[in-house]
Amino acid sequence: MARQYFFLEDVAGAYLPYTVDQLRKRMRDKKNPLPYKKAGKRILLEKERIDRWYDSLPGQDLAE
Repeated sequence: MARQYFFLEDVAGAYLPYTVDQLRKRMRDKKNPLPYKKAGKRILLEKERIDRWYDSLPGQDLAE
């Protein structure tokens, strides 16, 4: 299966409940940084790694 990438601006608000500035801060977090790749001046986020990172954040999952 091909990897799925998003640009940082596309993830902010649409896929994750964070603004671009909040995501940039999360990328610099020393304990649990948001994984990313650079493509020139653009920032790419891999969907699978975003999901694993988000699931690792502290908090309680809602019952389904």
